[in-house]
Amino acid sequence: MKDKANIFNIQRYSLHDGPGIRTLVFFKGCPLRCLWCANPEGIYQKNEVQYIKQKCTECGRCIEACSQNCIKATPEAGFAIERTKCQNCGACAQKCFRKAKMIAGYEISLDELMGKIRKDKAYFESSGGGVTLGGGDPIMQADFAENLLKACKAEGIGTAIETTAFTSFDIYKRCAILCDTVFTDFKAFDDEKHRALTGVSNTRIKDNLQRLGSYLAARENEISLIVRIPLLPDVNYTLSDMEQAADFFKTIEALTYIEILPFHNLGESKYEQLGLEYKFTGKDNLKAADLQEYAEVLRNADLSVKVTDW
Repeated sequence: MKDKANIFNIQRYSLHDGPGIRTLVFFKGCPLRCLWCANPEGIYQKNEVQYIKQKCTECGRCIEACSQNCIKATPEAGFAIERTKCQNCGACAQKCFRKAKMIAGYEISLDELMGKIRKDKAYFESSGGGVTLGGGDPIMQADFAENLLKACKAEGIGTAIETTAFTSFDIYKRCAILCDTVFTDFKAFDDEKHRALTGVSNTRIKDNLQRLGSYLAARENEISLIVRIPLLPDVNYTLSDMEQAADFFKTIEALTYIEILPFHNLGESKYEQLGLEYKFTGKDNLKAADLQEYAEVLRNADLSVKVTDW
């Protein structure tokens, strides 16, 4: 039994990741490399050091602690980390009393995590909420995710998962059938765009969605299957792409609705903190009103659509 996982956050009182009040567990590791990822600290399963320059007092304790000599002080970057040399040992973070350097990621046991989740049971019961597994992507640590979902179910706690579905159908199904709500991202319909924007083909994702929809329909499971589209017009979808996607979505049995998520750049600062390049600097955040034309394409195909505002 897998009883430990690597996560990077537990967010309480979430209202956008399933019904009611949710406790959202962020897993480390994702099989995709989406260029607009809002949680870049969740991309890799290994722990990483984040450097928040604005918090740094330039005391030099991190330089003294670093055995790899990979922290250099410069006027432009502050006490930045030379990432090619850094082993993410965390020695600098341990010495940083201002938390300008922090470790993104930590190991947690199933018992410890369930103890934290139980603290919110009253909110779940009063609101019809529960626990949502996100990330990153929980399927990267599927054995632990499955055991966590089972433990929640055993205590009557509602369950949901947010996933890319870029895995085997067996893993996708095993986790999905333990949930009340399954959110599956669909980053682009055009496979060439999907490869360019995420690093992988969407063929497996399409197949998994169709297979899961058929599986749920045949068993009349009361599970909400929701497709999520993070949308940046003319980057990952054109109107023509959305028309083709609508034809595909109509083939997914047991599909509850499609949720369109307007592009936002709220994770941009994390890229600098992790020494990564952000590809969408200067792109404006979008609102639901900006995407109604795309939503109408889906509605005209008799699909149920929700456009979420941030």
